Amino acid sequence: MIYKYSFVSLKRSKTLFCLLAVFFVNTGILNAQTFAGFKTGLNISNVKYADSRKNDLVSPYKKTRKVPIVGVVLNYSMNKIISVQPEIIFSPKGFKFKQPLYSEGKSVMDYLEIPVIAKYNIIAKRDKALSPFIGGYAGFWLYGKYVSTNYYTGNKTTVKVNFKNQTIKYNRVDAGLVLGISYDFKQKKRISNIELRYSHSMLGSSKETADALLLRTLTLSYSYLFRIKK
Repeated sequence: MIYKYSFVSLKRSKTLFCLLAVFFVNTGILNAQTFAGFKTGLNISNVKYADSRKNDLVSPYKKTRKVPIVGVVLNYSMNKIISVQPEIIFSPKGFKFKQPLYSEGKSVMDYLEIPVIAKYNIIAKRDKALSPFIGGYAGFWLYGKYVSTNYYTGNKTTVKVNFKNQTIKYNRVDAGLVLGISYDFKQKKRISNIELRYSHSMLGSSKETADALLLRTLTLSYSYLFRIKK
């Protein structure tokens, strides 16, 4: 059942990326003013089990994991209103857990992600802009581990994710939706912005089991870009 869910979600994600690709081509992106730069920020990540019954059981014990991100950004400003922004981001995710009187720990899920978003300036002035955006992302799970500390013994256990495990059959590829809002500070050859973004995973972390996790991430970030093409 989880496999069927992932297959349907993947088809939806492919459709989204195809629509975005058509949008880029038909809006003259090749003639765009281009900016490039870096991004840094903070992920506030949690997960939802694809199996709703298991999710209901563990929800009281799940906590968000807060961890820094870093990446590079390209921004194509086609006019004063519309811009398109592909990125490459190292995006650590996962969650923490705490079971009173028993144990606490965290699940580390570190991804390399490629988001592509379309921004629309609802307030576009010479030196600033307020821009809601929407898009999608594809990701690849680079590294994972599970860390727990037992309250009674004080023992700390660390288990690294073995992606070759045929019992669990991990799904290392992720894809999902992105939406948010950014506030840009513009100068003649530079752009800096503050951004709030929500990422909604559509593929489970496992292909066939009820342990498949769906990532839910809120990101606060800062970007600094400089013009590379007029």
